[in-house]
Amino acid sequence: MTGELSIHRAGPQDQARWDAFANAHGSFFHRYGWAACITQTYGHQTPYLYAEESGQIVGILPLVDRRSVFFGRALISTAFTVGGGVAATHPHAQQALLAAAAAEMADRNAEYVELRSHDQQADGWAEKHGIYDNFSFAPDPDPDLRLKAIPRKKRADLRKAIKRADAGDIQAVIMPDTDLFWAHYARAQRDHGTPIFPKRWLTAQADAFGDDMETTLITAGDDVLAGVVSYYHGDRVLLYNAFIGEKARAYHAGDYLYWWMMGRGLERGARIFDLGRSKRGTGSHAYKTYWGLEPEPMVYLYKLPQGQDMPNVNPQNPKFALMTQGWRRLPMGVANRLGPLLAGHLA
Repeated sequence: MTGELSIHRAGPQDQARWDAFANAHGSFFHRYGWAACITQTYGHQTPYLYAEESGQIVGILPLVDRRSVFFGRALISTAFTVGGGVAATHPHAQQALLAAAAAEMADRNAEYVELRSHDQQADGWAEKHGIYDNFSFAPDPDPDLRLKAIPRKKRADLRKAIKRADAGDIQAVIMPDTDLFWAHYARAQRDHGTPIFPKRWLTAQADAFGDDMETTLITAGDDVLAGVVSYYHGDRVLLYNAFIGEKARAYHAGDYLYWWMMGRGLERGARIFDLGRSKRGTGSHAYKTYWGLEPEPMVYLYKLPQGQDMPNVNPQNPKFALMTQGWRRLPMGVANRLGPLLAGHLA
């Protein structure tokens, strides 16, 4: 393309071509539907920027203007998700969008811009390493070969879970209603010391993404053992919010959830099984490595006003330790009332 490049702010009228570009060049977290979910649930503004050349979109950058009484004001791409940043067809479009993000930061008097992308680099942007890793792989379509590829110890656990499922002791259920998932996920979040998001966060996503979002539970009779919210994007299935309940261990229900989701993803045409990010040093990070998966280091980019320190808004910050310990002790009713009030600040 040889036309002049220009930067624009997207509106609902641009959703179809924005999503066409995101489907071709971006991730699930670049989709335009997140803007509506975030605004409806938390009330944050969403300046979604795109670069246009000769009438065609050549780059997108979804930003969320998170305003928090606890953590200040920041532009995050993409807040409340684990992905984002610039998706562009050429470096000139990327550079123009990064410059536009810096201008938005100045105009809004924000403290910084944060880009949650895996591997981007940019001159003049600070990089944060060593906090999160991502985990993904391509499972073999043949279930026997897929099972053999799993490390021996984990494979032994998984065989027990598959035997339980074959006997009808446990089963996977796709739930059109997200309320049951939310109730069990809320307990898991409380036990981890993390405030739960509002129920409407999941219902907004169901409205925005339709069949590309699924909620799956592993059950044993009336007991809910484990569950996950998953997203489908191109050749990838992403496991996002997940929990493994107290009764899951006896059934190896967490192992079965991963196994069943591999088959479900392949059935739906996904080639890449993406288990998402985990913080280093956590149980979820260790659990994913037990499956023989190699961590993929994630690097976040920050645009900072001159002289400002790198923000440290993550659970490894010692300042959050007391809050986490206290939150674990809250009664469920209190945690479920307070969590949704705080979740909008924890982007």
